[in-house]
Amino acid sequence: MKRIYTTILIMLLAFCPQAQRFEWAKGYRVDDDYKNIAGVVTDSLGNLYLLGACDASSAWDGEDFISPDMIPRGKNKAFSSTDVVIAKLSPEGDMIWKKVIFSNNNHSNGPCGIRGLGDTAIACLTSFIPPTGFDYTYFLDTFLLSNSNYPIDVRHFTGGPWTAYLVFDFDGNLTEQHYLAITYTDSAGNDLVFDYDRDSIPCLKKTNFENASFDVDSAGNIYISRRAFDRYLKATGPFIEYTTDDTIRGLKFWVDQRVAGEYRIEGRPSIWWFPQIVKFSPHFDTVLACRYVVQQAADSLSYANAPSGIKIDSNGDVYFANNMQRDMAQDFSDTIIHYPVIIDSLQDISFTVSTTGMMSFLVKYDSLLNPQWAIYLDDSMIVGNYRFLPREFHSIDFDYDSNLLFIYAHTSHGVAGNPDTNAFLSYNGNAIRLTTAGFLAFQNGDRQPVLKTCTNIPARQHSAHAGGTIYADGALRCKGNRVFLQGTYSGGIDLPSQTLRYNWNQSGIGFLVFDYAGNLIDGQDYGIIATLPASPGSALPIVLNDSVVYFCNLLKGSARFGDIDFPAYGPTNCIAKYVDTAFMHPYVRPVHGITVADGHSSIAVHPNPARDRLFFDLPAGSVRSACAISATGIRTQLPLHTNGADMSALAPGLYIIEIDTPSEKYHSKVVVIE
Repeated sequence: MKRIYTTILIMLLAFCPQAQRFEWAKGYRVDDDYKNIAGVVTDSLGNLYLLGACDASSAWDGEDFISPDMIPRGKNKAFSSTDVVIAKLSPEGDMIWKKVIFSNNNHSNGPCGIRGLGDTAIACLTSFIPPTGFDYTYFLDTFLLSNSNYPIDVRHFTGGPWTAYLVFDFDGNLTEQHYLAITYTDSAGNDLVFDYDRDSIPCLKKTNFENASFDVDSAGNIYISRRAFDRYLKATGPFIEYTTDDTIRGLKFWVDQRVAGEYRIEGRPSIWWFPQIVKFSPHFDTVLACRYVVQQAADSLSYANAPSGIKIDSNGDVYFANNMQRDMAQDFSDTIIHYPVIIDSLQDISFTVSTTGMMSFLVKYDSLLNPQWAIYLDDSMIVGNYRFLPREFHSIDFDYDSNLLFIYAHTSHGVAGNPDTNAFLSYNGNAIRLTTAGFLAFQNGDRQPVLKTCTNIPARQHSAHAGGTIYADGALRCKGNRVFLQGTYSGGIDLPSQTLRYNWNQSGIGFLVFDYAGNLIDGQDYGIIATLPASPGSALPIVLNDSVVYFCNLLKGSARFGDIDFPAYGPTNCIAKYVDTAFMHPYVRPVHGITVADGHSSIAVHPNPARDRLFFDLPAGSVRSACAISATGIRTQLPLHTNGADMSALAPGLYIIEIDTPSEKYHSKVVVIE
């Protein structure tokens, strides 16, 4: 009998699918290292929506992003500037549709971010260059000359990019578009313009939503963080010059050639670059709130170049994470300097940073942008000959069930020749043993969060160098007692079954999976080797959908994802699909973004799974029409019967059922079986 049970167990194991596996890897090439994927989101059917940087030579599986028809006869793209692609991919990685913003000038368009709006639409934030002179632009595949019919007056594009907020339905139709800019006023509220062009609204790069990130709450309000350069500007009469002054006293936020709101500057921060968060009502009708993230900091600290991002949790609270760095002139000083940083003087939220290089901070706001708390990481010791070391929050994520906040952070390695000495970090002034990189788990709340877990990536040491692993350019996502970390590294990483690249002179890229307690579950190396100081690539966003994980990367060499070879002959943006069926419980998509566009909501249907007939929990006779939307976006009108619909014409699979009634539209996810 025991032999029979053993035989049955072996047979079952033979037929059981692997719990973790890569299913496919696809991507598109680019011509330099700065054209990467800005973000990816998914819908409930598993389709992906990609926002990324591209160029005229980019192609997805051999299909050009930029059509030859998009380059006018007799013209060539004269510069290697950045273009923007917005694309929909099927769950198998096949491209369904794409939109491109393409320009022929010496400036770059820029993808800023993408968000899902319920299960009906996506929103994108991009910067773009309008056509001027003999330059031309394809804006969403439409050819535009310098005086073409833009949605707004092209005269106001003078000098630099504008920022576009674009909403698409899942078929790629542009359903909403807004164009954003910022101008300045003096102490009397008079408009100020740049002296080189006194007839137009100033839209220089340094006055716009540069390096912006955004998110949308469940009510449809839009939060945008931007890097402000206001300290560089000086008002001279009605005109603006590029010197530091305090005579600029206000901001006007323009949306589609109208003023959506004004903000009175009571005291500009003293630092060079500093973040600002602006809250707009749905559809950008008005500005609801505006706040500089940092009210005051020492002149020696500068806000870093690009925001790590703004993120909204299911309660509507707003999180902003980024870092500040020392003045470049002080990079080679070993002296620890104490820097005061004031987040909000009225609510007494401040801290003093003691750093030799860079500090990272995270601020939590309520929905009115009132700060609730701020935390930070910085140095706790000098590390020999190393200067200007990174101390970074690369990404944050939430687990709503356990009310945990996860932060992926990294420091640098230890002192050369002494692998036991490390550049420890301090959390709000208290030393923690994050020696290379890892994640921090906090119990979240309205007051100061409580640090629950600090997990180091298991780094190898090397006696000849400052040993260990640097997981830079990283990303973190969590769900179902799983923490996914992805990044680049050098040195070695100890896994239960192998050691990754135990060679300090080489670097690689890969991912690790932990549980919430910090136990290592899985880890894979992508097989890309680069000799330092060269980089194998950058780790870009991680996307979760049920038991599926999508890893995005900018690769500089051919990679291997499990049993899948991905050839890359130069910089290539890649998305790899990884399936993990061993989650402790199914992932429930958090309530986030607009629930359903145009007031759509969900409705109970039965049976589910369904074969021939489907019934709706609605009053009899109230349904005007119903259709099924497939995973590839194909819509099929369904014949109606009493209080339901006929499903017999549908092939087996997962569908979104759209139900139209006189009062509103409903959506429900249904599985059709044979």
